[in-house]
Amino acid sequence: PDWQRAEYAVAVRTDWKGRGVGYLLMTHLIDIARAAGVGELVGEVLHENGPMLDMCRALGFTIATDPQDATVAQVRKTLATG
Repeated sequence: PDWQRAEYAVAVRTDWKGRGVGYLLMTHLIDIARAAGVGELVGEVLHENGPMLDMCRALGFTIATDPQDATVAQVRKTLATG
């Protein structure tokens, strides 16, 4: 409700992985969140999901291990507004 942070989740069907669908969804999500004035996007990615973590890095997300679950990475992207 305060527009400071928004949590996202993206799921891509197995037979569509590796085709750029996740990247397309994420870039569109970033654009929409930025236009809406959201300050930060946050999400969770399993550490075993290397391709998704690589994509998050390429899109400028920071990645840290969840302090409560070592199998999960917390990803964050600060959005420039204005």
